[in-house]
Amino acid sequence: MAEAPMNHLDQEDDAQSTDALERLVVEAHGSREVFDAAGAWVGGQLATEGFVWVKSRKHWERRSGTRRDLISFASSADNRVGVRIDAWPESMQVMDGVLGGWRHAHPDLTFVRPDSVHAIACASSYLDHVRGYYQVRLETPALRLEHLTLAVHQLRETALPWFTRTADPARLSETVPDPLLAGFAVDLVEYAISHGEREQARQLVDRAIAADSPLHSEFSLGRDMALRGERPQWHTKSALGWSSSVLGLF
Repeated sequence: MAEAPMNHLDQEDDAQSTDALERLVVEAHGSREVFDAAGAWVGGQLATEGFVWVKSRKHWERRSGTRRDLISFASSADNRVGVRIDAWPESMQVMDGVLGGWRHAHPDLTFVRPDSVHAIACASSYLDHVRGYYQVRLETPALRLEHLTLAVHQLRETALPWFTRTADPARLSETVPDPLLAGFAVDLVEYAISHGEREQARQLVDRAIAADSPLHSEFSLGRDMALRGERPQWHTKSALGWSSSVLGLF
């Protein structure tokens, strides 16, 4: 049976892939050029999962509706051409436009955050999740493809499942892992609330308290602060009690 002819989009994708590979192993020489070529090549590999390389921000980004999944890419300040060029995925973030809009509309129900993370739902260091060696050695052109291929495999095993665990606001209380809830309970509660999932928000609070016994007293302290018209600092243990009180969850 004759193979189906390649369509225009397939040809365009193949051309971009070839260009990225040529940049990576032939054209890139300076450490910055090598880093950018590596980011672009990895972005091409993760395109099937919806990610693109954003050179100006040094991250891979996936958009789905109002949500953005971000994986930052970092490099060493000690990189030297011909000596050593190291790079590595550094962190993961979930940003959501609905959540950001809700916070703008309800400043009395949330915390002051830098504008750059106003829409943040959660974040984590990539290094806290990856198994084995995470740095990518890029100084040797002939080995760049091999090393980055391993990095892509690692990203698919580590970063992509992490994003999946918060993909559905209607199932957050089932899917969010305990370590992420411990660090971003307030943000995830607000994420659920902003998407109309009040019961999910309540269940997230229940889980956070059950997983952290010392949180009980801090939770009560936060509720008392809300009654007095005070506000704790964002990402403190008392913040969850304050948030639960002003949101009317308990």
